[in-house]
Amino acid sequence: MTISFNVVIGRPIVIKIRAAVSQSYLCMNFSTPMGIVMLKGNQEVARHCYITSVTQPQKKVTQMPEINDRDLNRTTQIGTRLNLEEKVELIAFLRANKDVFGWTSADVARIPTSISMHKLSNNPMKRLVAQKQHLFGGKDLSLKAEDHLVDLDETFNNLRKNMMRLNPVKYIFSVEFGKFLGFIVFRRGIKVNSEKIKAIEKMGPPKLVKYVKMLTRKVTTLHKFVSKSTDKCLPFFKIMRLTTQKDESGRLKKFKWTPECQVAFDEHKSQLTFTVD
Repeated sequence: MTISFNVVIGRPIVIKIRAAVSQSYLCMNFSTPMGIVMLKGNQEVARHCYITSVTQPQKKVTQMPEINDRDLNRTTQIGTRLNLEEKVELIAFLRANKDVFGWTSADVARIPTSISMHKLSNNPMKRLVAQKQHLFGGKDLSLKAEDHLVDLDETFNNLRKNMMRLNPVKYIFSVEFGKFLGFIVFRRGIKVNSEKIKAIEKMGPPKLVKYVKMLTRKVTTLHKFVSKSTDKCLPFFKIMRLTTQKDESGRLKKFKWTPECQVAFDEHKSQLTFTVD
């Protein structure tokens, strides 16, 4: 029986069902009362499921309550999936901190140079010493409504302290996901923006040897992020080597894109564009 679905299985489940996972063959075996069951991964099917889910029409995710009682046109955006209590608390908080929003250019105060300007204090007479790499931990995302208001209060106080203002048009409060620096940020973490990988999805196979060389160089650059990328490039290396050989007439063999190369090319595209929800 063959069933297509998209699922993420965590390590606790794998340990609980005593599954044997093979990364090379994209499959997982585990025992059931009816015998051994094998789950096979298919990146193309998973990608199709993902595209189908993100291309479905989405409901409106924001609404615009009035923040300033004196001017009803001064609004900002909040999520629509809040319950009534959360909505009332959030709107009350935003109205209480309306001074942090910059409605016009006149509302934006001058930020102190000590905040906006950074200086590198180096003594040119001293020898430069390389420092070890430091890892800085980021702050966790607010997953609860009450935590979200606490974090907002801290953030607004810091903005007020440093005389910074928010543009109400560019901010959305209490939403389940949003775009940030080209990525989709949601409560479970960060995932790839489907709009950013359209160029890879639409990319066609190379038609000249020089384009195959460019492709292999790009794949080599991404080898740290793509599993066994160099092994998948073997068909590309074969056709590049063939073009350096001569045929019976003494001429160099012509470039020919093979079905094996197409399979490797599609696998690379699938890995680069595959995302997990």
